[in-house]
Amino acid sequence: EMLVLSVAVSVGAVPEALPIALTVILSIGAERIAKKKGIARTLMATETLGSASLIMTDKTGTLTEANMRLEGVYTYKCLLSENLVCASTPESNALLSIALSGVDVYIENPEDDSSKWIFKGRPFEVNIAKTAQEKGIDISSLGNKDILSVVVPFNSTHKFSVSRYKDSYVTMGAPDILLARAKISKDEYIKIEQWITDASTDGKRLIALGRIPTHGEKISVSDVVDIEFLGILAFRDPVRKEVPQAIQKIQSLGVRVVMITGDLKGTALSVARELGWDVTEKNVLSGQAIASLSDEALLKIIPDIKIFARVTPEDKLRIGTLYQSLGEVVAMTGDGVNDSPALKAMDIGVALGSGSDVAKSAADLVLLDDNFEIIAASIGEGRRILANIQKTFVYLMSNSLDEVLVVGGSLIVGIALPLTALQIIWVNLFTGSLPALAFAYDADMDHETAKKHSLKSIFTREVNVLTFGIGIASSLLLFVLYYLLIRFGVEVSLARSVFFVCFASYILAISFSFRSLHKSLFSYNPFSNKKLNQSIIIACVFLVATMAIPALRGLFDLAPIPLVWLWFVFGWLVLNIVLVELAKWFFRK
Repeated sequence: EMLVLSVAVSVGAVPEALPIALTVILSIGAERIAKKKGIARTLMATETLGSASLIMTDKTGTLTEANMRLEGVYTYKCLLSENLVCASTPESNALLSIALSGVDVYIENPEDDSSKWIFKGRPFEVNIAKTAQEKGIDISSLGNKDILSVVVPFNSTHKFSVSRYKDSYVTMGAPDILLARAKISKDEYIKIEQWITDASTDGKRLIALGRIPTHGEKISVSDVVDIEFLGILAFRDPVRKEVPQAIQKIQSLGVRVVMITGDLKGTALSVARELGWDVTEKNVLSGQAIASLSDEALLKIIPDIKIFARVTPEDKLRIGTLYQSLGEVVAMTGDGVNDSPALKAMDIGVALGSGSDVAKSAADLVLLDDNFEIIAASIGEGRRILANIQKTFVYLMSNSLDEVLVVGGSLIVGIALPLTALQIIWVNLFTGSLPALAFAYDADMDHETAKKHSLKSIFTREVNVLTFGIGIASSLLLFVLYYLLIRFGVEVSLARSVFFVCFASYILAISFSFRSLHKSLFSYNPFSNKKLNQSIIIACVFLVATMAIPALRGLFDLAPIPLVWLWFVFGWLVLNIVLVELAKWFFRK
């Protein structure tokens, strides 16, 4: 008999429903994220999303629409003149023709009328092709593999590409990089540099073009020197309308958002101000400054940085690692092959749907739509997942202590054991497990208090105290209840039956309080989780059937309970709810 009881107590002490409940919570969370166009590549990634404390987000396509609109074509002569309204001159059209040699765009339906052509490629390159078509420039050869002109593809490290144009080579890329490699006078350099600064501060994204002075058959990055600076194409990429609200939502959860982009500092600052950020020059750090600073120096200043401009993929990895060393749980967006090491190293790697397959393979979350709002929604779902895991853990673990302490206490004081092995199994199966599974469908009850109550870890102070404090307190109350019943002369069979009903029902009652570990039971609708209501009803039906049907009552070695004892059971339920609510009130204060 003792062997059977010890096995039953062991079964009761181990919350076997916990791994099942966790799997259900993570699976439902992943499904909810998928409905919002975010694909979690692992179940554990959904939980980590709820722990994120900092997001390093790219600008183009994530915060902006990735709809590069060509606003102006500025030749070298135009840049040096006082009048910049010169975007439709023959020289500017010639510059646009040169730019076509460096775009990787193809026409999906070349057999259709040119007015119905569908272009495929990077947004700003597609825009170059469309603008050239509007100006009457022949673009029918775009995408023809037989006359491929790009000989050095664009790279995020050197930030330019090289293509063949007629009998020469031309380069297209970052204006500051090509300007530094141009063969021009100091005065002209200063004037164009100032124009670039002013245009980028105005929010424009700039692409420069230059001709390379070489006639060799082969060309490399090292050959792009002393170039003839030809001009600049100016684009504008509008900010997504929904992004400011999404950022506010994330920040309300206590999550910081920093922009990390390869664009010029002025362009990044302009976009940040459009988003409503309060930023100054002190909140911006360039890739050049990052390269010149040691890790120790960066650790001191990056808490105040909101924008990292002109960065490389290597810079992203370094910055993210430094944030992690400060205790941040970092989520980072990326789309290129070179971003994959950083995506893999961060706590949460977020790959854009338009990005490379390598980046998607390294990421934990893939966005089907390159939209920051999906990240915001995924973080919110992650918080819900983490909160549901916490309440499930508290609920199951606090109950698991009861059987051990009550049975152990009875053995120590030398009174009849309060539960049989079969009764322990019954309580563990029908009343402990069902509500735990229902928590997976719960809403985020603690959304408003998420910022105050950090969710970086499952095992917060509240979780630990509610798990062990409530578990021990309820166990002591249960033992005292049973002890007094025996001492006051209640028959052992009746005392066991009353104890069984109290033990099985109080677990169901406090499940409503555990729907939120921070809010009062009276501040939310305790019956809004339909799955929890159904699980409680099912458990109550089993409990009533067990006590009312003689055959079942005999099977579980229980005695009939007079109706007068129901008031005693009701008082016991209220006492336990008050105990949980007092513990939550203590933490709120």
